[in-house]
Amino acid sequence: RPIAAFAALLLFVSAPAPARDLDGVKIPDSLVLAGESKPLVLNGAGYRKKLFIKVYIGALYLAQPASQAKAVLDAGSPRIMRMHFLRDVGQDQLATAWNDGIAANHTPAEMQALRARIDQLNTLVGGVRRNDILRIDMRPRGDTEVWLNDKPRGSIGGVDFQNALLTAWVGAKPADANLKKAVLGGKE
Repeated sequence: RPIAAFAALLLFVSAPAPARDLDGVKIPDSLVLAGESKPLVLNGAGYRKKLFIKVYIGALYLAQPASQAKAVLDAGSPRIMRMHFLRDVGQDQLATAWNDGIAANHTPAEMQALRARIDQLNTLVGGVRRNDILRIDMRPRGDTEVWLNDKPRGSIGGVDFQNALLTAWVGAKPADANLKKAVLGGKE
């Protein structure tokens, strides 16, 4: 009897966590960077809202779970930010969102150093449609790969750019405080 109970406990503990479901959208419990074998685990997921309107579901994937923004920003390991859009968003709206989200956490001089790469991001992403999935893969060596609906859009260099981009979600002044809490493993 104790052996059967122990075996049942092992099955329960080793079972993979199910994917989350938000508004009928399945959020995978893990993702793998192209060309890699080790999956990154879902750290947390939640809604990006603008004036009470749900714009997208953002999900952060890390090699090791982290509940503090500093751990996410200091990561020497891969990271993925995945966005499942719930509505159409034009290129100008997205560009404004990236610019505002990053600028809120950086000085004008830092923004000047990032400007060309932020502009490159805006060009790579363009606009998105409802149910599009935008994925930003951040490799430890500083390459940031942009994917839209599983198609590569391009790459941007620099660990400083990766961390600047992440501050839009987990920085001291995030674009959406509830989304920050959610991607850091808390509840909205």
